[in-house]
Amino acid sequence: MPKITISAHVAAEPAAVFTHVTSYPAQGAPDNRQLETKYGRLEHEDGGDYTFISTNSEGAEARLLYTFEPPHLRDMKHLDSDWADRRDTFTPTSTGTEWNITWEPKSRGAPFLVRWLFFRWKDRQRLYDQIMRPVVDHFQKQDFY
Repeated sequence: MPKITISAHVAAEPAAVFTHVTSYPAQGAPDNRQLETKYGRLEHEDGGDYTFISTNSEGAEARLLYTFEPPHLRDMKHLDSDWADRRDTFTPTSTGTEWNITWEPKSRGAPFLVRWLFFRWKDRQRLYDQIMRPVVDHFQKQDFY
């Protein structure tokens, strides 16, 4: 099944973009309280792997395993969901960082096809506007060079 991908060019170095997006420092030890503010209640930590319990607006809980490899990678695996896992990559370019988000759906067949088609028709721009545009705009206001 095809993966779902969006990408953006950000006018900053990968370490700065990674830290801004993930709240995980590109160097040094992370502040677990800051991570909990972003991701939810910390259930388990093992090196760069963290399991968080997050609660949505309806009160439903989800367990996610986050793997951080600063400043180039954040993996998010949904442990209790069949929707999709997510991978954020931060690749250096001569003018900043290429930030890619890839969702790898866990479902197959008709449920996946419906989600993929809906993403292609409607969600791609909305997700870019909600997730990536604020980061691109944040770094456009700063002087990268």
